[in-house]
Amino acid sequence: MNYKARYKYFNLVVRTLIGIASLLFIYIKLNDSIKIQFDDITSLSINYFYLLIAFMLSFFNWGIETVKWRFVVLKIQPIAIVPALKIVFTGITLSLITPNRIGEIPIRAYLLNNEEYLKENIYVTFISSFSQLLITLLFGMLGIVNTLNMIDIELSKSVLIFLSIFIGVIFLTFIYSNQLKDFFLNLFHKKSAIEFSRMETLKIFGLSLLRYVLFCAQYFLILEALQVHFTTLIMLWLIP
Repeated sequence: MNYKARYKYFNLVVRTLIGIASLLFIYIKLNDSIKIQFDDITSLSINYFYLLIAFMLSFFNWGIETVKWRFVVLKIQPIAIVPALKIVFTGITLSLITPNRIGEIPIRAYLLNNEEYLKENIYVTFISSFSQLLITLLFGMLGIVNTLNMIDIELSKSVLIFLSIFIGVIFLTFIYSNQLKDFFLNLFHKKSAIEFSRMETLKIFGLSLLRYVLFCAQYFLILEALQVHFTTLIMLWLIP
């Protein structure tokens, strides 16, 4: 058996083992974390059509993530959409064993197989992921404000004001990241070649927002499929 054939089979075995290990890890996490008694959910009470739609939306969800990540990576190197999609899914799988999937950022950058620009790829991948976090924080904050009258949360107005200002500062920092980055680099007499224009930053945020809307739609469909209904528009803010 030649080297290429051995590498092909070795690669297949490694991928299979990673896939099996990931499935076992997900099962263990679900088994330990979820307190609901699944036996109480009968097959007759489940709307499988809604579940199917939620499942199909996953392809659009991760497709948008791939487009967003590819958009920032193109600042450094060319990459086609299919290889980018493969790296995104591989990064998700391998990052499951890291706390809060924090390892997904360096894993994606490393899988680009470009050691010369590894740090730059980590930076743009961080920008892509951090934009998603900011959108999540923003809508989570709005969700808290809109549901305070429905559920009992011991949260003072001063805390809400502080959180709102904090999230606003983070957004402004992100929008003006080029200027801040240049300021700190100038202190060390260095210059960065990677910068995002205001329109590029807005595009990154737009894709993050679209992905968040899809995620909320999936969440809504799954709850409806399991007969958890929302009776008012305000109750939809419970999802964020």
